[in-house]
Amino acid sequence: MPLTMGSQAVDSGLIPGLQEILTEKHLKRSRDIRNNLLKESKDEDRDEHINFLLWLLKDCGVQDIFGIVDVHSHFDVPRGSHMVTKIEGRNASFSRLRTEPAQDKDLEPELCGHKFVYIPELGWYPYEFRLGPLLDTNEAYSKFFSRFSNYLDQHNITSLGFEYTIPQVFGITMCETVSKKEKHMVLEKISPSLRLSKRLLWVPTCWRCSTKSKDKMGVEGLCTIDPDTYDHDPPKPKPKQKDLATTAHIML
Repeated sequence: MPLTMGSQAVDSGLIPGLQEILTEKHLKRSRDIRNNLLKESKDEDRDEHINFLLWLLKDCGVQDIFGIVDVHSHFDVPRGSHMVTKIEGRNASFSRLRTEPAQDKDLEPELCGHKFVYIPELGWYPYEFRLGPLLDTNEAYSKFFSRFSNYLDQHNITSLGFEYTIPQVFGITMCETVSKKEKHMVLEKISPSLRLSKRLLWVPTCWRCSTKSKDKMGVEGLCTIDPDTYDHDPPKPKPKQKDLATTAHIML
């Protein structure tokens, strides 16, 4: 069921997982939201809006905290679970990110939202999570959330949201592999040869303009397009790998 916009933005108070401590009730609702997201985004031409939203990040002074994301999912989250992204590294240094299901009953106290979608009846709501601190009710944050949701509503945009960016990924180009069977995603540093490959078609999925990145404006995340159908979905697997679907994203 695709998400739809209302006639006007709403003020829903504190954002769960960002300004409000998460509960199992929040996790259940976020799972329902995520499982109803489109598996690919086709509902509008968003190119004209990206530059404005990147400018909005900077105008609100939150470009080193948030990024803009394509709101979609590649598989449904199992009942009683939520998707959590964690850093995997060696000797406490950043190596890669892994996103996989975690049990709602084992809710970690330091859990916060990672990716957020705007729901007219609820306001901003997380659909994926990570570990990190909650934010306060800083005026700059509130201004960003309000202006962003109003812009989405004004232009009837349903497939853009924001991420509470993991600080360690700023300036790092990453490749994401998705396993639908195992229901996880692994993000690792992308090789130059993969990014330059003429065999892959790409669609943007993430945009950042952090002052910590080499490219100060218009930084993109990219996801592969199926070369046969041109769908934003993992390429068709080979016969011997029918249970594994892979897709590559570039996340800066």
